[in-house]
Amino acid sequence: MTALQNVAIGALFGRHPEKKMSRAMDKAAKTIKQVKLEGKENILVEKLNVSERKRLELARALTQDPDILLLDEVMAGLTLREIEDIMALIKEVNRAGTTIMVIEHVMKAIHGNLGQDHCSPSRSEDRRGPPAEISENQQVIAAYLGERYSRKAEERSHA
Repeated sequence: MTALQNVAIGALFGRHPEKKMSRAMDKAAKTIKQVKLEGKENILVEKLNVSERKRLELARALTQDPDILLLDEVMAGLTLREIEDIMALIKEVNRAGTTIMVIEHVMKAIHGNLGQDHCSPSRSEDRRGPPAEISENQQVIAAYLGERYSRKAEERSHA
């Protein structure tokens, strides 16, 4: 399939599905422009690079008019410049009114780019705050990386 056809699939099967293929294609074309893939509409998806495929996935999701958009590891495999470009797109989508939830291991992509980080290191705990604060939280570090990586372990070894 071409990039345009691929994105049109989202418009045909989304929350408010388009009934006519021509409308789905129009919506797909607008969304492709929104994610800055102009000129790639008629290229086969298999010919797109990693960054372009990530934008394509975002476009397909956006044609479904989501209230909440869940992005899982969208930065994986991207260069620093590509990460900055994708984060700028994500911020635009958020400013337009869509809530964004990002699951991401490339923490540099998240720091300074999103307003709140929410982390639940265990069922009984809940941490919220700026990403830089959450990534420095010792309970979060212990829960995700192991106790030996937290300052608590370091303090015990020096005692």
